[in-house]
Amino acid sequence: MGDHGGFDWETALERAYHVAFAVLRNAALAEEVAQQACFKALVKLDTFQGRCGFPSWVRGIAFHLALDAKAALDPASLDPDELAGSGDPERDAHSERIASALQRCLAELTERQLLIFLARHLDGMKGAEIAAEINTKEGTVWATLNQAAANLRGCLDRHGIDRGVLH
Repeated sequence: MGDHGGFDWETALERAYHVAFAVLRNAALAEEVAQQACFKALVKLDTFQGRCGFPSWVRGIAFHLALDAKAALDPASLDPDELAGSGDPERDAHSERIASALQRCLAELTERQLLIFLARHLDGMKGAEIAAEINTKEGTVWATLNQAAANLRGCLDRHGIDRGVLH
């Protein structure tokens, strides 16, 4: 895709894929969602306000599309190899409960908290990189990450999930 019109489509597609795979745990579906996110971004390009970097904006679109896709999934349509699990049904059910709660909690974050949280924990970006991408101070990034973590802990508590899943 490249950097057409000042937008880094290649990085945007990569970040969209990462977040979609994190939600869906299925490479083919993640690829489809990432492409949908880029298409949606292209169609809605005039709504991009530049409050964050373009790849982060597309990643946010992909996250919401992936949540929608996960909610619409029919278990029979999934690849059994992708769902092999650990062989322990109780453990697999617990893992799925944790993943589901974490996704619901991530969806409750503000858009800014979500973008910063995903940039740090999914893409491994450093605080200064995130600050440059969203045009803010590094201290604001860390404060936002702390608030996002507090919101996630509170949400996980409400769902009865051990906070250790955040580490």
